Amino acid sequence: SLTHENNFKGAITRRRGAVKHNKVHVVRGHKLVAKFFRTPTFCAFCKDFLWGFGKQGYQCQACQTAVHKKCHDKLLTKCPESGRESENTIYLRERFKVDVPHRFRTHTFMSPTFCDHCGSMLYGLFRQGLKCDGKSRKACQLS
Repeated sequence: SLTHENNFKGAITRRRGAVKHNKVHVVRGHKLVAKFFRTPTFCAFCKDFLWGFGKQGYQCQACQTAVHKKCHDKLLTKCPESGRESENTIYLRERFKVDVPHRFRTHTFMSPTFCDHCGSMLYGLFRQGLKCDGKSRKACQLS
């Protein structure tokens, strides 16, 4: 019984200071980890509200994109922070000169607004986020 007690104490002291790492799901360059969302957040894929108890969905460690657990493998966009582009993408951009950049300007939203990129609610009364001026792309918005 004394050896059992010593073994138990030894196991505890060996784990002291250890960090539990969350499982990372890599989808299109996004490094997704399970997360409990404390603020109202919408899914970047299906646009539905992330709700429930415990960890309701996944969030990218790099770009903060949030998705439901059921939607994480259906993401269409690559993570902008991954920095990886295929040779085909680079070739098409240079060949056809179709990569027109967005022109984002600081914007004051008059009603509660959620970020189109990560799904989090924008806070504040003035200049809560950025909005494309619409000259380069029709009806595009990123907060």
